[in-house]
Amino acid sequence: MANTRRKRLASRANSAFITSPRTTRSKGRPMNPHIPDLLATKLAEAALTVLVRTCRKEVAAASRDELEAACAAMRAKARPVIDRLFDDARAAPWVGEMAFHAAALELAQAGIAVLRKA
Repeated sequence: MANTRRKRLASRANSAFITSPRTTRSKGRPMNPHIPDLLATKLAEAALTVLVRTCRKEVAAASRDELEAACAAMRAKARPVIDRLFDDARAAPWVGEMAFHAAALELAQAGIAVLRKA
């Protein structure tokens, strides 16, 4: 019984390292194009959530142009933030979730700065 349990635990531990060829980036194989789009969408949702929860009164009182300016500031920061997120995740995959949250906070900070100046 101990052997069976040990094998089951070993198979679970190894299953975390099994990757699909569609989602991995290897020589000659492109990364699945839907993964970056999904990541960008989730990052935008997270950043907007932080922005709205942090600046609830400012968002409620802001005009459409002020809200668009905040979104434009977030879009302007998006490319370097996403590049840094990918670099961090490649360098240390175990901090991927923390890198994602840091990226969301950085994008939200750009929008918050614009809303609070307006």
